[in-house]
Amino acid sequence: MAYVPALDGLRAVAVTLVLMAHIIGDDWHGGMLGVDIFFVLSGFLITRILLRSLEATDTIRLGRFYLRRLVRLYPALLASLAIFAVPGLMFAPLARYFVLENVFALSYTTPFFMEAGWNVSKAWSHTWSLGVEELFYLAWPAALLIWRNTLLWSKAPAVLAAIAGAMLTVNVVVDSLDYRASWFLRAGGLLLGCALAIAQNRGSLLRVPVQGAICGTALLIAGFGWASSSPTNEVGGPALLGAFGAVLFIGHVGSAESGPLVGLLGCAPLVFLGTISYELYLVHYPLVIIVEWAFGWDAPLPWLAGVSVVLVSVLLAALVHRVLARSVENWKARFAS
Repeated sequence: MAYVPALDGLRAVAVTLVLMAHIIGDDWHGGMLGVDIFFVLSGFLITRILLRSLEATDTIRLGRFYLRRLVRLYPALLASLAIFAVPGLMFAPLARYFVLENVFALSYTTPFFMEAGWNVSKAWSHTWSLGVEELFYLAWPAALLIWRNTLLWSKAPAVLAAIAGAMLTVNVVVDSLDYRASWFLRAGGLLLGCALAIAQNRGSLLRVPVQGAICGTALLIAGFGWASSSPTNEVGGPALLGAFGAVLFIGHVGSAESGPLVGLLGCAPLVFLGTISYELYLVHYPLVIIVEWAFGWDAPLPWLAGVSVVLVSVLLAALVHRVLARSVENWKARFAS
């Protein structure tokens, strides 16, 4: 599977949307769209990896897959928790809740506890999305392995897209009643990414034309507008539009070898940010919250503080990535052998 720099560029766009939401606060409504892009992209890329394994070996070695995911994701999470442990305990208004959120993040159980109302310190509340993705990583490879031997496998893209659409549509209603119940329904974006990967792998949808990417961009912009105009439904409706917009966009840039969008997203600064996007997602929000605790601020941060938080977050993310990258790749190669 060839490396596509433009997909790293898209990661950069997604993490920038999240970063701006956490620094600017309620005046910026694009953060959740960034998460939806991440979800669709994760479903797409993971399914391509699994399909490649199926084509090469006619099976998926589940133990090896789980270990490789753990090796890829856990070291950066551990490093991020360690970096903010002392300053978090120093400035948290309720240190015991900060400790509990560290435990939730470490165990990928944040969305379960947030749904139950545990979201007091907020420093690691953004790891809800990691918890949802972890459930996907656990369930999807085994489901794919079983499903491919059934009659319904021939309809897999349509079935996945229908399930995803139903989940995201229900989420529109649920979010207006209680946004906490929407965490797991947002996984519809992951299933859309799976559907796209299977369709492209079969050749039934080799490439989404640039017109599709333009439509996807329009849906993302419409989702942003919906979030900005509807404070009682700033997650459900935008997630529906954002996930379908993202799948059209990814369907184009993930398969196109050239073109203006591919060139723009493949530029060096965006690719760099995309490469460290996971680490940047991890470190930026605890830094924002600890700065707010230390100075008694609420979002939006003062502009100088906001710029400083962005720069420090990028530096920390780059450092964590650089320190861990070689070890992680060595460990992954060991598990692949």
